[in-house]
Amino acid sequence: MISTTFTQWPLAKQHVLVRIDGNVPLHNDTIVNDFRLRAVEPTIRYLCNRGAFVTLITHIGNPRGYDPSVSTRPIAFWFNERQMPVLVLENTRFDPREKKGDQKFSQTLAHGHDYFINDAWGTMHRNDASIVALAKCFAPEQRSCGFLVQLETEKLSRLRNHPKRPFTLFLGGGKTIDKLRYLPTLIEQERLNHLVILPGIAHTFLAANGANGGKSPVHNDLFELCNTIKKLCHHHHVELHLPVDLLVGEGSWQGVKQIRAAESLQADDVSISIGPKSLETFQGIINRSESIFFNGIMGEPRIHGTLEFSERLLTAIGMSSAYTVIGGGDTVTLAERCNLSDYFSFCSSGGGSTLAYIAGTQLPGLSVFENQ
Repeated sequence: MISTTFTQWPLAKQHVLVRIDGNVPLHNDTIVNDFRLRAVEPTIRYLCNRGAFVTLITHIGNPRGYDPSVSTRPIAFWFNERQMPVLVLENTRFDPREKKGDQKFSQTLAHGHDYFINDAWGTMHRNDASIVALAKCFAPEQRSCGFLVQLETEKLSRLRNHPKRPFTLFLGGGKTIDKLRYLPTLIEQERLNHLVILPGIAHTFLAANGANGGKSPVHNDLFELCNTIKKLCHHHHVELHLPVDLLVGEGSWQGVKQIRAAESLQADDVSISIGPKSLETFQGIINRSESIFFNGIMGEPRIHGTLEFSERLLTAIGMSSAYTVIGGGDTVTLAERCNLSDYFSFCSSGGGSTLAYIAGTQLPGLSVFENQ
């Protein structure tokens, strides 16, 4: 577990640079869900209350160059509206050097600041300049993780180190390769008992088994990885579960909804979510589990009729007696919308970073602070 050190700093009138994960959903310059900002508020309020001059940096989305639709202006307004007078720099990913981990870009960001805090848990698994190289611009006694990072490592260590078993992982949604690459390590550590693959990752697993996926997105280049994961599950006694039925849309997610057998989709079908038979099976696994991690909702909040099975699955997890963690911005947003967030043991602000940490992978952004 990582501990903060910035509470020992003389903060009055000191310039403190803070990397947060402000990658919040925006619509017409309005923040749709502010969970990630609320998560870092304790760190920022602590600094402001002690007279520090606070500068925040973050990315939003993955723009290629300047894009006003993902400007950080709404974030600056959010903090200042809550009596936290901070300066928010523009989206770090407007500069291509950010994703390259560029040292000179990091030095530019660091210039004029006395201290650096990284509280961007959701980006700790990245090698971005503002995550790794920037921290190294400051001496060990002038850099620290924030309260959120400390809390995340504390809560997630229960799953990373010695989870109470049976331990079940639910994995779905987008960013398929980012999520699948952590599974071999997690499986080989023999802490996992059940691996439940949900849409849209399930499309690729089913296609690797020879199933017709209709128009569902399939990553043919990941078939070998899917087969490796299946073999590892068999070797390490992890039960791998795929949907047996799916909610599909005819032609698109907006099309007429049908329930189909998972391995016999029609040519025009687009997989959206699991179906009722899969839900019943997965509810049984939840009831037998002692530890659960869920990442990756199924469906789209802006499309009517696509979220029902995600909501029912989250409800079952929230109502279970297991130690339950959900992670990822979309997942937590849905849980809050359904008034379920208080029922989970912990709502993590990270998706890929949380999965990587639970899997036992070393996070680049975290390693800077582990070795000081």
